[in-house]
Amino acid sequence: MRLELRPWDFALSVPLSERRPRYAESNRFRFSSTGQFEIFVRTRVLPVAASHCRRYVMARMPATDPADPAAGAKLQAKRALFDRLQALKSSGSGSAAVVVELNPYVRVASETPLRLELTQCNVFFRQVNGAYVDRVEP
Repeated sequence: MRLELRPWDFALSVPLSERRPRYAESNRFRFSSTGQFEIFVRTRVLPVAASHCRRYVMARMPATDPADPAAGAKLQAKRALFDRLQALKSSGSGSAAVVVELNPYVRVASETPLRLELTQCNVFFRQVNGAYVDRVEP
């Protein structure tokens, strides 16, 4: 699903309820050498229910295998997205489109009408073979 994020729709710093040892002293997730990073999207931004999540759903970027011959380009695209989100947050204006996958953390809460619900407070940025996919089409 495509989300249009504005600066107030997400956090780069880790909410107190989500802090873990892997975060830097500034409580910001570090962009890893394999392209992993996380942002915290406010639940109200998602068009699916996330009723058991307090205020945020963690959007995670999966890793890229460094042995992949195309790893350099894949990591560069992920870094560009990470940098774009940081710049958006810093500027306080504008928006950025991101594409996330709900699987495997989604269930059908109702078939008629169709209503989906997250089972965990996590989603993944859309990716294929370690590359970020910035569209919803196949």
